[in-house]
Amino acid sequence: MNDNTAHHTDCCVVGGGPAGLVLALLLARNGRPVTVIDKREHLDREGASHEPFLSPPSLELLDRMGLLSAFAQEGQPVRSIHEHRLSGGHSTVEYASVPGSAAPYALSVPLRAMTRILLDALDREPLATVMPGTGVEGLDIGDEGVVLSVERGGAPGRVECRRLIANDGKFSALRNLAGIEADVRAFDRPLIMAELPLPGDWPERITAHRDALGTLLATMPVAGGLLTVMWAADPEEWKQVRSRGVQALRERLAPALPGREGLLEQHVTDWDQVAEIHHHVIRPVRWQRGPFALMGDSAHGVHSLGAQGLNLAFLDAVALADLLTDPLRDTGREPFADYELLRRPPTERFQTFQLTLGALSTRPLTPVRHEGLYTTIAETLALGRPEVTALYERVVARHDGAAVREESTT
Repeated sequence: MNDNTAHHTDCCVVGGGPAGLVLALLLARNGRPVTVIDKREHLDREGASHEPFLSPPSLELLDRMGLLSAFAQEGQPVRSIHEHRLSGGHSTVEYASVPGSAAPYALSVPLRAMTRILLDALDREPLATVMPGTGVEGLDIGDEGVVLSVERGGAPGRVECRRLIANDGKFSALRNLAGIEADVRAFDRPLIMAELPLPGDWPERITAHRDALGTLLATMPVAGGLLTVMWAADPEEWKQVRSRGVQALRERLAPALPGREGLLEQHVTDWDQVAEIHHHVIRPVRWQRGPFALMGDSAHGVHSLGAQGLNLAFLDAVALADLLTDPLRDTGREPFADYELLRRPPTERFQTFQLTLGALSTRPLTPVRHEGLYTTIAETLALGRPEVTALYERVVARHDGAAVREESTT
C-alpha cells in the first residue's frame, strides 16, 4: 500500500449516517486519523428525512461529547411510554427513572439535523476527513489493511486504511464485497404510518394500544411538530383496507386517537400522506474479517419497533472507538474480534425478541406472549446496555486526557 496517489488514513468508515459520524468523531478526538466515505453528495440533505429516537444512553454519550444541547434544540422529547395491556389495564415507563442519565427523556431528532450537527463537529477535527460523493467499487482485504477502489466525480481512485468499518445499511454493498453472507428474515406485517400536526396539549409520551388479536396501534410525538400514528397491519386486512379507500384507513387508525379522530379526517385525505414500510432482521454470519468490520444496520438490521436501530449503532460506535483507541489493550486478538464478542450476543438477543412478536409477524418465531412490548424494549435496551455503559466514560476520558496533554505542550 505505497501508492502515493491514493488517499491514506488509519481508519475508514463507509456510510455517513449518524452512527458512522459519531464513530469518526470519537476516533479523531482520540488521535486516530479517520476518513468517512459516502456516495451521497450532501449527507445532510439527501436520503431519508425521518425523525429517529435517541434513548437515554445515546443522549448520555452525546452529552459527554458536548453535543447534547445542539441535539436538544432540534428535538422533541418523549418522557414516558404508556402501553395498554392485552389483559386490561396499562403499564408506564418513565425515562426519568433511568439512573444517572444525562436527560430524563428520549429525544426525536430529524435525521438531517443530526447529520448536520455531527458534520459541523467533524469539520473542527484536523484528523477527520469526509469524502462525500464517493462510491466504493471494490475491496482488497489484506493482513495489514484494506484497499478500496472508489469512484468520485467520475474519476477512479484508491483509499488505503489499516481498519475499515462498513456502516452502509441493511443491504450493505461492502458486506457483499467482503464476501460475508447474511440471513435476511422479513416481517410480513407492513408498518403503516401517517403524520399529523402535533396538538399543543398532546403529552410527551409514546402511547401503544393492542386489540384482542394483538394488532398494534401507537402514537408518538416526533420532531418538527408532528404526531406519528403507526399501525402494524395484518397483511390481509391491509389489502382490504386499501381496496375500500382512505376512509377505511382513518377508521382503522381511529382507536389510537380516542377523542381526536377529527385529526385523521382533516389530515389523512389521500394515500400520498400514508407510508407503507416493510422491515427485516439482518444477521450476517460474522461481523468482521481481519481489519474489516460491520456496524449498525450492516451488522444487525432490526425492525423499527421501539426505535432502537440507531441506538444499537451508537453502542457499536462506542465499543469500536474504545477497542481502537485503548493504549493498554493487549488481548492478542484483532480489535474487531473483541468487538464482535462484546456486541453480537446482546444484539442478537434483541433481534430474537423481535422475531417472537406476533405484533410484527403473523408467523412469529417461537411465539411468546409479551404483555408489554414497548415496556419490555425500554427495560432491556432503551434504558441502557451494561456491556457498553462503562465504555462511555473511558472513551471520553481518554479524549479529555489527550486534550490536557496537548494544551500542556503548547
